[in-house]
Amino acid sequence: MDRNSDYIFKAFIVNAKEYDNGNHETSGAWLYFPTTKEDVSALFNEIGLPNNADSDQYFIDEYKCGNNDLEKFLSMDGDIDELNYLASRISELEDIEMTVFQAVIQTKECQSIKDAINLTYNTECFDIIADMGSWENIGAYIAERNGLGIEVLGDLSNFIDYATYGRAYANDNGGYFLDDIYLERNSAALTEKYNGNIETVPPEYIVTENGKNLNFDIQLQASMELAIQIDGYLRGHNSEYISKYTKPDEPPVYISDCLMNGNTLNIKDMLTETSTLQGDALVDRICDFEQKYPCNQYMLYQVKDGELTRDYRYAPYNLLQKCGLSIDKNNYELTYICRLSDNTTLENLFEKFNINRPQDFKGRSMSVSDIVVLHRNGEDKAYYCDVSGFVEVPEFLKENYLENAEKQIEQNYNQIDGIINNEQPKNKTLTDLHFKNNTGIISIGNGSTNIMISQRMNTDTRIEKFSSNEPPKQGKPSIKEQLQRTKQEQDKQPPKPPQKPEPEL
Repeated sequence: MDRNSDYIFKAFIVNAKEYDNGNHETSGAWLYFPTTKEDVSALFNEIGLPNNADSDQYFIDEYKCGNNDLEKFLSMDGDIDELNYLASRISELEDIEMTVFQAVIQTKECQSIKDAINLTYNTECFDIIADMGSWENIGAYIAERNGLGIEVLGDLSNFIDYATYGRAYANDNGGYFLDDIYLERNSAALTEKYNGNIETVPPEYIVTENGKNLNFDIQLQASMELAIQIDGYLRGHNSEYISKYTKPDEPPVYISDCLMNGNTLNIKDMLTETSTLQGDALVDRICDFEQKYPCNQYMLYQVKDGELTRDYRYAPYNLLQKCGLSIDKNNYELTYICRLSDNTTLENLFEKFNINRPQDFKGRSMSVSDIVVLHRNGEDKAYYCDVSGFVEVPEFLKENYLENAEKQIEQNYNQIDGIINNEQPKNKTLTDLHFKNNTGIISIGNGSTNIMISQRMNTDTRIEKFSSNEPPKQGKPSIKEQLQRTKQEQDKQPPKPPQKPEPEL
């Protein structure tokens, strides 16, 4: 990792055995978070640890972090995978989410790494009202919000102790006055994504060999438990399944392997064909399993049968181009999906589907016009099987232009049918993100979160990564720029009440 690049914090990792032997000078090195498997492997090699070292073989001697409120969660016995989970989640926050995160970690709402990680998933559960200045202003704002503004109370407002009212309201409703802002919980429900057990760190954040092994063991156990339930159900609802698998121990192992390898199409089909609620529920559980334990995968798509796709079947790529035919995903069907190993190549897959075809593969031998999609580390790339190799076809992954346009205009999302009819939707669940000028109200999610930021807020208040020495990235506009960009929108929220005037003597 480039030591000059942006990071959240860094930790000095020490080989416990070497340190005990007196090798204090060479037993440790800095690890920057978020980190990678390659960086961890290089560091372990540098300080004399094996790649599969667990947290008992090292300790953390020191942290460097630009945020004291975050640093208080970082302990000497920290786990590298858990630390990477925290740092990665923080680095993924948008500016507005980071504003909320930095405010909440100053309060009793967040008291551990577990809390901090879960907070990164729940920033929409908090409201921030900026530029408050004093408890008196907070009290006046809350009174205004509750329909008891100065215009309602009149001269009576001169005899109200707004500061005491603000403190009392905050105490009763979990509010905090922090650095000129008022922070409070809203009605959105907090969700726990991480239970604090390092064995449950999501695979995409695991960077140690030991963590990978622990995760694999947990995933294997979960796959066997689900496989046993699927097997028991299919034995009572699918005669073909019963005749194919006569040995009681064989099917659960096969289903478990399919779950571990991401090769679940046939299992889902068998469950769906039973046309029962229980079968559908098991399909949902398979989908939940795949979401909880994501893996690198490859997917084989083949041209659909029928007269409409005749011109595409077995056609070389340059012929399609000459005929003005596009690579449209709607002309293909997914025929196989499976785990993708680190050393798998397109040539390996071509050989596999022509010479060593999987027993559960029901499609044609791989040939010209087939599409292979490689899903690695959350990124998809599509390749066209051509006469002399493979051609990357990013257009295969693009949405159909009409369907995409319809999704933008169509209100009835259950009828994406190529006809824009704008019927009233039954359940509108569109996420909104809008900015309003006068009070600087920013609503995130489905309208449950309000971050109120003064128009005179300058770019110096913009939240940056905790320990970065780099200038602000140009990819995202600042909050000020976002507010200015939308200054023409109509303000639908009550303006922040003016500060209470001093009583006349």
